[in-house]
Amino acid sequence: SLIAEIQAADVLVIGVPIYNFGIPASLKAWVDQIARAGVTFKYTENGPVGLLEGKRAIIAVASGGTAVGSEIDFATDYMRHIMGFIGISDVEIVAADRLMADANSGLAKADAQIETLAA
Repeated sequence: SLIAEIQAADVLVIGVPIYNFGIPASLKAWVDQIARAGVTFKYTENGPVGLLEGKRAIIAVASGGTAVGSEIDFATDYMRHIMGFIGISDVEIVAADRLMADANSGLAKADAQIETLAA
C-alpha cells in the first residue's frame, strides 16, 4: 500500500526531522518498504534505475541544531539520494533548521522557501 500511494502521487511531501544528524528509524523503515526491486527501481548492467520518474518530492526538514547542507547533515543528502534511486530527480528541500539556536531565523527561511514553491 505504501508503494501504491507513491505510484498514485504526482508530488510527495515528506517530513524529515533530523535526529542525531540523520533520519529517524521510522522513516528509514518507510524507505526500506518503498525501495522495491522490480517495482520502484530495477537493476541493469549499468546499475540500478529508478522506475518512478515524472514525480516531484518536497522534503520538509526540521532540526534543532544541525544546519541543513552542512558536513554533519546526513539526512538531506540521504533523502535526495533515495528519491533519485527510485526515479524522482525533482527534489526540493524546505529547511527549518537550527531551531534551538535561532528559531525565528530558521522558520523565516522555511517560510520564504515555501512562498517560492507556492509561486
